[in-house]
Amino acid sequence: RYEAATGLRLHAAAAELMQLAGWLCYDAGQHAVAQRYWIAALRGAHAAGDRALGANVLGFMSDQARNLGRHGEAVRLAEAASHGCAGASPRVAAILHTVLAEAQAKTQDTAGCRSSIDRAREALRASPPDSGEPDWSYWMDDAQLAGDTASCHVWLADWDRAERHYTAAIHRQTDPFSKGSATRHAKLAQVLARKGEPEHACQVAGTAIDLLTGNVNSARCIGYVHAACDGLRPYRRLAAVRDLTERATRLLPAPT
Repeated sequence: RYEAATGLRLHAAAAELMQLAGWLCYDAGQHAVAQRYWIAALRGAHAAGDRALGANVLGFMSDQARNLGRHGEAVRLAEAASHGCAGASPRVAAILHTVLAEAQAKTQDTAGCRSSIDRAREALRASPPDSGEPDWSYWMDDAQLAGDTASCHVWLADWDRAERHYTAAIHRQTDPFSKGSATRHAKLAQVLARKGEPEHACQVAGTAIDLLTGNVNSARCIGYVHAACDGLRPYRRLAAVRDLTERATRLLPAPT
């Protein structure tokens, strides 16, 4: 029994490492390598009998498919993750509902998206700090949920709600100097540009660049900054927009 339990723990630990390696590759824009790591993580989670971990890996794969424009695949992966982990712990359930909400937003399933967000919010509220959640689920908190909710509203073209939730995410985050903070500022800048508030957008995007410079190396985060600059092109005659674009170019060339 001891040997069997040890074997299961080893499979689970290896699966968590493969999951993390996949995420790091994905964050760096190495999509094919990320997929290979995640497939290995799925095998490890299956061998360990860890359905929650396997569902989370499927969630990462859904996120990748969504960002690569494969929206139908993203929905199918998110649904498989949710169905494969019925009765998950509250925080894990919140993660899976959020992944599904984002995929649904990309397919313009407004009702489904809002329903999934509501379920994610209810699940997170049911997860006290001492609820015995998996260690790898630590990143799902109020700030993360607010940011993910904002992203859904962006894809549904609801700019006011998107701005409100990104602002809430920034206020609720525990580390104002993190990669997550840089991402939220860059995405908020995109929303402000769409709302016709270029000066405010430049200020917020400038904060994202401050956070990225010398501190964070993430192709995805840098991509969000360049996307904000693209959204500000109609206002390129403004000095603030020209300065921001120059700073973004110095940060790193736009990822391909």
